[in-house]
Amino acid sequence: MDRGPVMGKYEVKGEHVVITPDTVIGDGTVIWNFVNLWGCRIGRDCVISSFVEIGRGVEVGDRCKIEAFVYIPPGVRAFHVWWHRHLQVEEDKVKMR
Repeated sequence: MDRGPVMGKYEVKGEHVVITPDTVIGDGTVIWNFVNLWGCRIGRDCVISSFVEIGRGVEVGDRCKIEAFVYIPPGVRAFHVWWHRHLQVEEDKVKMR
């Protein structure tokens, strides 16, 4: 089974992935299909599921899982979370609905 290309110490297992050159991704992180990472910082051992977009300046800590169909707007900082599509962001505060 082809598991996709390995880039550095993180792994892209999906297709149609955009990672800008100013994005920093930690070791052991796995990225799936249709993901856009725009100048953000992703910690170690994270899972970025399909159909995720993470904006410029966002910081995601180690061992976080971002579920499918999540958009994280620019400037958000989050650590030790599991986000799914019912995420609400208001003025740099993250709330689960």
